Amino acid sequence: MRKIEFRGVVIDLGINDMELHVNVNDESVGIIIDLYQNKDGDPVYQEWSSVIDIDDLTPKEESE
Repeated sequence: MRKIEFRGVVIDLGINDMELHVNVNDESVGIIIDLYQNKDGDPVYQEWSSVIDIDDLTPKEESE
């Protein structure tokens, strides 16, 4: 039985307060890029995300 414990990491990209979030659990792998910008004095929030279902992944074949 496959078991993947929840793991997560947040990386400050150092560019315009951008953060990269990578989360893995037993169902999916998620990648999110958060971007906070100040436009005309108001914070602007943008998000790009991609989630991959673990069941859709195929194991990498081991080389002999």
